[in-house]
Amino acid sequence: MKKVILILVLLTAVTAVLGLPAAIGSFVKNGISSTVDEQLPDARMEWDRGWFRSSVRIEDERFSARLNFRHVSPEAGWLSINGLVQLSEIPAAVDVDARVSLGGTLTVNARAPELDVPGPVTWRYDAPSLSLVAERDGATRVHGAADGLLVVDGIGNRLAFSDPRLDVILTSESMQTSSGTLSLTAKRVGRAESRIGVKISSINSSAVTELVQALRQLARAEPDSAAARLGAIGAASAWQQLAAAGLTVELEEFVLDGRTGVSGRWVPDDRALTLTGQGERATVVDWWSNVIGLSEQLRPEDARSIAQLRLEELEADREITLDRRQILVDLRTTAEAGAGTD
Repeated sequence: MKKVILILVLLTAVTAVLGLPAAIGSFVKNGISSTVDEQLPDARMEWDRGWFRSSVRIEDERFSARLNFRHVSPEAGWLSINGLVQLSEIPAAVDVDARVSLGGTLTVNARAPELDVPGPVTWRYDAPSLSLVAERDGATRVHGAADGLLVVDGIGNRLAFSDPRLDVILTSESMQTSSGTLSLTAKRVGRAESRIGVKISSINSSAVTELVQALRQLARAEPDSAAARLGAIGAASAWQQLAAAGLTVELEEFVLDGRTGVSGRWVPDDRALTLTGQGERATVVDWWSNVIGLSEQLRPEDARSIAQLRLEELEADREITLDRRQILVDLRTTAEAGAGTD
């Protein structure tokens, strides 16, 4: 009897081990097919299924991909993916590889020779790459990089950067909240490094999900429609939840061309904001005028005049102090101070 039980246990184990790759392949096929049917209903799919390997070819007017999968192996983990994704609306050929390790870690890498995002303002990336590592405990790291970035429009506004780098780290604080850090560095051609470092604490995950959904609804809705009003109400409600959960934003550093530096802290639920720093007035005007020109589609000379005017308005409101060459920032607001000015 013991031998029979042992044989049955061994047969069950062998069947599970041999059947697991095929089961994972079937799960992947069903998941991708459902997603494509939902997002790209007119797309054509061709599957080549195998026990330990499979592949799919997806063709659509806006999107095409050739992806190869390996199921369960010491090298590939539970699943590995590699292939080429081509986008039509944003002309790009993106190499993708991803892996779910046997320990449960998800790793994704994507890279392209170049990437142009067209529009009234064009973003041109030279050799962009993006990597993501997500651990089982919820910790996530994202790293983005490019050899260069040019942001330009057709009326003379432009920002050109070399070696831009983005790093984002998310960690779990509890079942409901997390914290994160963001670091962004880049150099304008011929200038010293610019960088920003932000730390965000007590991020309520469910509130963030609701906020994203509400903002998507707002983006799709017609102005002044019932859907737009519902989206606005949902966004406001989600933001209140974020603030009530203790959301705190710390600006650890904000440096422009190595000449201007600001740091601060914002606690939305307390309506408390602190910003302190100083720097070169010409540097701030140069940056701000480019941002205004690109975002509001104004000619460079008009954008520069507006940047100067807005700085003077900030000084009039006693939020900054100006002289011919320098800017001094010493802004401290609280709920009590805000109530006193209502």
